[in-house]
Amino acid sequence: MQHQIPNKRKYHLAYCKICHYRDYTHEKGITCFLTKDIADFDAECSSMQPDYEVMEDRQIEVHNKISTYVNSTYTIDSYFRSNYIKPSHAFTPKFQTKEKTHQLKFRAKNHNSTWTLSGLLVLFISFGVTLESEQKIYKYLFGLLLFISVCFLLIRLIIEYYTPKKVLLSTDEKGFTLLDKQFFWHDVIDFRIFRVSSKRSTSRYLILGTITEDLQLFDITNVAIKDDELVEILYLNRKAYFTRHKRHLPDII
Repeated sequence: MQHQIPNKRKYHLAYCKICHYRDYTHEKGITCFLTKDIADFDAECSSMQPDYEVMEDRQIEVHNKISTYVNSTYTIDSYFRSNYIKPSHAFTPKFQTKEKTHQLKFRAKNHNSTWTLSGLLVLFISFGVTLESEQKIYKYLFGLLLFISVCFLLIRLIIEYYTPKKVLLSTDEKGFTLLDKQFFWHDVIDFRIFRVSSKRSTSRYLILGTITEDLQLFDITNVAIKDDELVEILYLNRKAYFTRHKRHLPDII
């Protein structure tokens, strides 16, 4: 049985918008010059011929939009620069081939377990301080409270361990779904990963530039995936015609 492609029109447009044989009608929008109709293929179009001029113009446009957005929105300090990752980032290989990057699932980070373990540590330190007290009543009382607290925290740890975390990023042979938003591999032109630090916390973001849509910004702070893993996944699945020319365009100031 043929696997159905969700959002098939978007899947086709990611090819058609940069194809040499693209055409347009008021009734149907973007069509194929060869078939005089909208695209209707399941995998890749055998007649697809990249229009390199249009494609490269779109790449430059997306790059400039990313650069403008980042420079106008964030403070470009030394921390930001050291945590600003481009597609050319040298990653440590893990998957090696694009086939191994498919059918992956990355869940939410388990922040609660960290706080639970920290709570246990504080309790044991407090108990050690209480042992120095000369009054037995305080020792017994705190010992009882410690026992109850430890039982409660251990139960919480067990529940957290066996409770499945929500899948925030998943991949397949067609593309990936990030925070409930679907993308196709051949639609992604450019991306950036960066961190923004504040007094309270550090957030991690991903900007995606595509053929069919405007820039997409995602907060991936809670996604349990390493930077190198994400870069490698996007790199291995990128279409070869997007890496035809290497450019040195201005980026962050």
